[in-house]
Amino acid sequence: MHTGVGIPVAIGTSASAFWILALNSWMQTPQGFKIIDGQLHAADWWAIIFNPSFPYRLVHMMIASGLTAAFLMAGISALQLLRRPKFEPAQRMLRVGIVIASVLTPVQIMVGDLHGLNTLRAPAARRLPPSKASGNRAWARRFCCSPMPNGKERHNDFAIAIPRGASLILTHELAANSRA
Repeated sequence: MHTGVGIPVAIGTSASAFWILALNSWMQTPQGFKIIDGQLHAADWWAIIFNPSFPYRLVHMMIASGLTAAFLMAGISALQLLRRPKFEPAQRMLRVGIVIASVLTPVQIMVGDLHGLNTLRAPAARRLPPSKASGNRAWARRFCCSPMPNGKERHNDFAIAIPRGASLILTHELAANSRA
């Protein structure tokens, strides 16, 4: 019964994610429209929905949903095992959750990286507002691990800075003047 109810819920939430991500992706990489009298008008719905960043965002979100379910399953199973250490169904579900998370985690990292590279190449990325573009360039100069933001002095305390480390992440190049 739970599976029978869960399937339409999964389909419905996936369809919702599809449309939410299509809209958000279009806002990030707009295409398929014309400007007439200062207003945007749809010219090509396929281009609007399936814009350059949409496939990356959708796959990234679906994998994130799978990871969330895997960690939830593993966590609930681990809690069951704390209460009843020899409970076989909980042992099996813990294994399933860990295996799914172990498979999806590297795939999620790869898809996220591909999405970042796609975003960097997208024409909209070159038309960022000046404040956002300068922030991206400043961030690309050094990558900080475990920073504690200090709003009073406007810097990060306890940060381990890796010069040009973000350029390596963003562009896969360790160049002084990256495109970011």
